[in-house]
Amino acid sequence: PDLCIAKRLWKSVAPPKVQFFGWLAWRGRVKTAEFIHRIGVLDDQVSIMCAFCSNAVESVSDVLLHCPRVWRVWSALVSWWDMCWVVPCAVKDLFQWWVGVKLKKMERKIWDLVPFVMLWSVWKLRNEKVFSGRPPNFVELVDLVKSRIAFWAYSNIVGMQYSVQDIVINLHQVR
Repeated sequence: PDLCIAKRLWKSVAPPKVQFFGWLAWRGRVKTAEFIHRIGVLDDQVSIMCAFCSNAVESVSDVLLHCPRVWRVWSALVSWWDMCWVVPCAVKDLFQWWVGVKLKKMERKIWDLVPFVMLWSVWKLRNEKVFSGRPPNFVELVDLVKSRIAFWAYSNIVGMQYSVQDIVINLHQVR
């Protein structure tokens, strides 16, 4: 299963830096507050709690999946595809479930973008909060993720017949 997931990670039409971030998240190697505290970069005065909810230590799984605010965005994206899910334990489990979904070829290419775009977008939002103090807007995040998926699909999938607007607004017809 890991080899199948690794192949899919690198075959995505997401930009290379986003693929690389997806790979880091899949391997559990994202530099969260928990990690940088553990290696001694952050002292005990600095909070290592989730930047979004402050309810749990900021681990890879927490900030990218389990934070209640992030989980709601994931749920909105999964329901955008008319699917149901249970939040996975780790990013590795997320990718395993994601590659197991059966879809047609064109749908598959768009579907494969979703976890990359979501992980990337959440991490960027987290960094804006941590480094610039910008309050996160999760309603905007849902729209941003859908738009990025549509733009990257439209720009990078050979033979894409649908506009960015079709993908964002009329995904049911695209599917």
